[in-house]
Amino acid sequence: MMMQTRLLRRTVLPTVRYPLARTLATTAPGHVRLLQAITDDHREIEAFYDQYLKNGGNTDAQQRWANQLTWEIARHSISEELVVYPLLEKVMADQGHVLAESDRDDHQFVKDRLKKLESIEVGTTAYNAILKDIMDHLKEHMRKEETEQFPQLEAKLGEDQSISTARSFERTKAFVPTRYASSIHNRRRHIHPP
Repeated sequence: MMMQTRLLRRTVLPTVRYPLARTLATTAPGHVRLLQAITDDHREIEAFYDQYLKNGGNTDAQQRWANQLTWEIARHSISEELVVYPLLEKVMADQGHVLAESDRDDHQFVKDRLKKLESIEVGTTAYNAILKDIMDHLKEHMRKEETEQFPQLEAKLGEDQSISTARSFERTKAFVPTRYASSIHNRRRHIHPP
């Protein structure tokens, strides 16, 4: 899988502009705030979906973009669940808990549909419809995070903790699996009831 990822990045992905890479390159090292890191990640997810759509009719290219999109969604979601949502609950107390649970439910919606995609051929009408459903759901989820939830969180964190959390988020993304089991979220809930 590691070799495929390296090959994929060398052969296909350089044609896309990566907002996060651009932010990291133009910002002093380690000085990206949490909201910016999350927002840049959201734009990458959207860019991968746009590339999937632009390559309609080219099944090989669509498969590569679908794989990259799934990989990024998994890494992003798991990193938010491990790093950001616990902090949201800690810093914003009951309101943070409600927001984090809502976000976890959004992630579960996406995980369940990504699981369905595993048995459907890329580029088919059925695949495209489920992927569109995922992205429509994610766009609303990302909008809420970017415009409501994370600005509130960042205001309570302060600059140093925001930067530290962004670094932790990025480190976590580097080490999480590229796919996840749909049942992980449900098991976590049973272990730690609300």
